[in-house]
Amino acid sequence: MAQIISRTIRYDSCGTCVPCKDEEEEYCQGDQSTKKGLVDTYNAEQHCGTKAMGGYSTHIRTQQEFVFPIPDKIKSEHAAPMLCGRLTLFSPLIRNGAGLGKRVGIVGIGGLGHFGVMFAAALSAKVVAISHSPRKKDDGLKMGAKEFVSTTENPNWADEYKKKPFDLIINTASSNAVDLVSIMSTLKVHGRLICVGMPEDEFKVRIQNFAGNGCLMGSSQIGSKKEALQMLALAAEKDIQPCVEVLPMKDCSKAVKRIEDNDICYGFVLEQDVEKP
Repeated sequence: MAQIISRTIRYDSCGTCVPCKDEEEEYCQGDQSTKKGLVDTYNAEQHCGTKAMGGYSTHIRTQQEFVFPIPDKIKSEHAAPMLCGRLTLFSPLIRNGAGLGKRVGIVGIGGLGHFGVMFAAALSAKVVAISHSPRKKDDGLKMGAKEFVSTTENPNWADEYKKKPFDLIINTASSNAVDLVSIMSTLKVHGRLICVGMPEDEFKVRIQNFAGNGCLMGSSQIGSKKEALQMLALAAEKDIQPCVEVLPMKDCSKAVKRIEDNDICYGFVLEQDVEKP
């Protein structure tokens, strides 16, 4: 019987640097002696010298260390988006202690953020969904958030949440217009803000903004194989189903255009539609 398997967006790593030996292969630093390093999915040079053709190909060759089984309970169209950006949400939640008794804020309720809400809720954290759009309220609450904040309708929301601060906030917004100073002010003493949204322009934050509550700020890159297996097990156990629309691969350009036009629910999954010989 055939088994459905998957992999993250990483093809390979050097396997010998400190992060790789610590099972943190997503942070591979490369090995100058072997000239090997991290190999990404799209148009990267593999260690054998050929190009990685990415997820648009009909077949993919990869190292067995980067392949793992998909639980039977998870549909392929639900598993696919988990192995990239959604793992990017799961990893910092796990690494920063999201769980029972913790207050977790998710900023930005889109393709990344909606997974953050579902994962944090599945980990038994008290989740607050934070979005500029009040239209996301019903969705955020259905996904498991206990509270919803519209920063547009309530621009002074941070003053309220300083009285019930967060242990952890994950910022998924890809815009540098996000008010990081206000967000940081709602953290507990030594609370953590992890930014996984990647805006093109730089953020400007003064060191003094960290001093008031001694908060910490960082980022995260995808996740390890170990974390991917944890994520899939949790998704199967809690029946976590992402909000996605499945399109045939031939409609890739249409999907990109719809994303640009903001005509999207929370994500697209492209299904290979090449005819078999």
